[in-house]
Amino acid sequence: MFIENYSIHHKIAFQLLNNTRYHLIENINSEYEYFRTDKNITLNFKLVVTKEFNIQSKDQTATHQLQKQYDGWRVHLIEHKNGFIECQIIPYFDGVRKPFSYTAIKNLYVRSLISYSLLKKGRSLVHSCSFSLDGKACLLAGRPGVFKTSILMDVIRRHGAQFLGEENTMLSDGLLYPFPLNLKSFRYKINHFRDENAGSSFDKIKLGLQLLRKGKTAQDNSITISKPKKPVIVCYLTKGDKFGIAECRLEDVIPELVENEMKELSIPPTHSLSGIKYNYFAELLQECNPAIISKMRQDLFVVFAKDFGQSACYRISTPKTYDVSISDSILSKVMLFS
Repeated sequence: MFIENYSIHHKIAFQLLNNTRYHLIENINSEYEYFRTDKNITLNFKLVVTKEFNIQSKDQTATHQLQKQYDGWRVHLIEHKNGFIECQIIPYFDGVRKPFSYTAIKNLYVRSLISYSLLKKGRSLVHSCSFSLDGKACLLAGRPGVFKTSILMDVIRRHGAQFLGEENTMLSDGLLYPFPLNLKSFRYKINHFRDENAGSSFDKIKLGLQLLRKGKTAQDNSITISKPKKPVIVCYLTKGDKFGIAECRLEDVIPELVENEMKELSIPPTHSLSGIKYNYFAELLQECNPAIISKMRQDLFVVFAKDFGQSACYRISTPKTYDVSISDSILSKVMLFS
């Protein structure tokens, strides 16, 4: 059995296990690599990719448990009375993905379980990009395609900003904690892409090969990871006909931040590589306990209102084509705060 342990800023810890007969490139996991640890940790959840389920049919310590089958995998989710969660997955891929079953499916529920576990502790993931500059932190939230990553790449490349998050940032006790989901991928894009999008299919292939490389590369020092920072600005980005930025109230933005996070609950962060676009995690929780999803929304409202309460808020409209003036305009707002 192959085991990987992860600890996220000592707030959440989890374990990934491969109990299948497929072991190709199992020890290459660029996702969450920043949080990997060899230390003994107290686990909040465990995810096992296996060839058969190994959970008692009548577990007296369980508060919720459910078994479901989807297109390519079966999942058994169990939550114990002490809060510990065990997720077992049986992949049943055919064809070229079959020998890579563990690699393809091991991160299917990880982001979802991190988000769910954090929220039970009064903390949250935020689907966002974020950075700090001169001690001031800015969070950029919004649905995919609004140039969050392109803006982040710009302020790092052109202004020396420090990295807090690409795609996700962790919010805990009024601070933004760095959440490098796939630092190797982001470093490559910083050095080789004009913005967040690959210029060609060949660029995508080169990026994929980069992720398969073990160890550090010569460009690993091109990004500085920020220490946890208090957010001074929260921006919510939407797609529009042209660029625009306007100050708004936090209470007007919180509902969109909440729905943004709820939508990400069932989207695997590695969907572009695994080909699995949706993991049905929210539906699993809903079936286990119909009250869970509504409680998660309420808890997100509380966390965002408390931890973003002192931040300035802006609505930003981004055009169809990215331009560096967008990052400069956002940066000028950040620098106003001392």
